[in-house]
Amino acid sequence: MLYPYTEQNTREQREVTERAVEPPKQWYKVVAHTQKGSIYQGLCTAFEREASEIEIFLHDKKGKPFNKRKVIPFEKLKALFLIKQFEDYPVAGPENIPAPPPNAPLAVEFHDGEIIVARPMDTNWKNAKRILLRPEDSSTNNLLLLAERTAIKSVSSLDVYKQEQARAFNEFVRSHFKPGMSHEECLGDYYFSRMDYWHAAEFYRTALEHTSSNARVKNKLCVSKYNIGMHHIKNKDYPQALQYMELVLELDPENAWAREKASKLQEHLRMQAEAKASKHQEFASNDSSLMERFVEGHWVKHRQHYILTGPAHAGKTRLACSIGAKATKYSMNVIYYRVPQLIERILSQKKDGGDIQILRAMEKTDFLILDDWKIEIFPDEEREEFLEIIADRYKRQATLIIAELPDNQWHQIFGTSTATNPKLNQVLYDALKVHLDKRGG
Repeated sequence: MLYPYTEQNTREQREVTERAVEPPKQWYKVVAHTQKGSIYQGLCTAFEREASEIEIFLHDKKGKPFNKRKVIPFEKLKALFLIKQFEDYPVAGPENIPAPPPNAPLAVEFHDGEIIVARPMDTNWKNAKRILLRPEDSSTNNLLLLAERTAIKSVSSLDVYKQEQARAFNEFVRSHFKPGMSHEECLGDYYFSRMDYWHAAEFYRTALEHTSSNARVKNKLCVSKYNIGMHHIKNKDYPQALQYMELVLELDPENAWAREKASKLQEHLRMQAEAKASKHQEFASNDSSLMERFVEGHWVKHRQHYILTGPAHAGKTRLACSIGAKATKYSMNVIYYRVPQLIERILSQKKDGGDIQILRAMEKTDFLILDDWKIEIFPDEEREEFLEIIADRYKRQATLIIAELPDNQWHQIFGTSTATNPKLNQVLYDALKVHLDKRGG
């Protein structure tokens, strides 16, 4: 595999490239949107309408290479965007972008509801299997886009589109407008009804600036931002999703939905960061063979329980998060909790029934990670319920309990509860145990 950056290729690959008679490949910065909603960003060497597939050298959102390639059949694409620039990783791209074509601008509506105003680059676009377009708004990061015909719902002239939009909006206003509603709020409702939460949020924000005490508009703005956050979750853009959930909480600190999502996103991002850090850390264990089995992570698919002990800063959390990250690659549901914060959340949400939802999620998830376990911090009622959940998960789902205990004190992890709960006692003694030494991290 030849990489777009010379320093990433082997010396032999560089020598072959330098001896080649053909000019070096032109790398295009692209973002591919599939019809199922997935997004892939990176570099490609072709931007051709007649190709059957597109091969992308993948990068993250900041333009850093993953050293992986993704081949996507065009029939599965919604559109391929040729972009101006990566955020933090400038890469030389095409300098001679064609001038705006003489064709009139079109409004291209996709099946997912997105509408792009752009000019076709060719006069015979009506018969083309894919339409090459130049966005009308030159201030965006998109230079060109290649739209797959099967992903397009309709194509109309810009004038016809504007007339249709005006007619639809006027009909919406006649049926929807109520006394006390501002024009901006009504516009927000219109875009919200079309699932365009970005424009809806803009108009709700403007309406709220005029009437900051309007609880109805504030709630609509919260819901719009929450839906944008959910959109980013769907596209696995978790940092951006967390940002929107935090924006909701700035407007409404008591918003239970956003609070729950923000908490899960924070834990997910922490798990990703810890998993990444664990790749560069060596772990020292009391049993190398058991440790190897633990790190491989196959025990998660076999629904086993593990107890991980060790002193502070031994790398317990990092190791657990790396195993959790592996499990997600097998399409397994993983929940990570730090027990002190989990208890705090359960007690705070007990009055409105939110604690039941958390406990049910713990029961059902494929892989449950309970970090910073301390049996003594549990209130009596919650302690027994927690232990019952762990016992019920035995041989049904995988569980990892992490505790700061000496190597020979793992039997104290459940306190005295094993004396009255035979099933829990079986869990304790059947669970595989790994102890990390401090020199491992």
